Amino acid sequence: MDNSTKIKQYLRRMAPQPYTEVYLARVKSVEDDTCTIDLDGLEIDGVSLRPVQDSSNLPLRITPAVGAFAIVADLSEGHLRRLAVLAVSEAEKIELRGGENGGLVNIESLKDYLDAFKNAVSNALNAIGTGSVASGPAGKATFDAAMTTAAQHLQTLEDTAITH
Repeated sequence: MDNSTKIKQYLRRMAPQPYTEVYLARVKSVEDDTCTIDLDGLEIDGVSLRPVQDSSNLPLRITPAVGAFAIVADLSEGHLRRLAVLAVSEAEKIELRGGENGGLVNIESLKDYLDAFKNAVSNALNAIGTGSVASGPAGKATFDAAMTTAAQHLQTLEDTAITH
């Protein structure tokens, strides 16, 4: 044991106060609100992803990716019994306010979708404006043929990794 560790131990014995140890560990697996970490070769399960344990929805909850590094706090004053993840190097999922409002929109997907929609409307207006659409069944077939190239399918714009 090095001198700084010995000095810390002696000071704690003289004036015991609650303290929190912080470690860097690797995430081995994730199970609901907990994860299993590898702390210098020691595998510890039941590490909380919610440092504050109450029934409310936290404003932010980060689910770490397996293999990510995690900064872990020992809330049991060095006994490694009550650990909680404070930050991670890579997130599998991020939830805002309990994830009740669905995912945030991927802005690039939204931009692409709106551009395609604009082109489809433009093609429809051009088909109508050039008189290529006639009335009756023949007109419907002509219009449908002109719109085939502009057909767009609704795509998923939601970023499912982030919910709010």
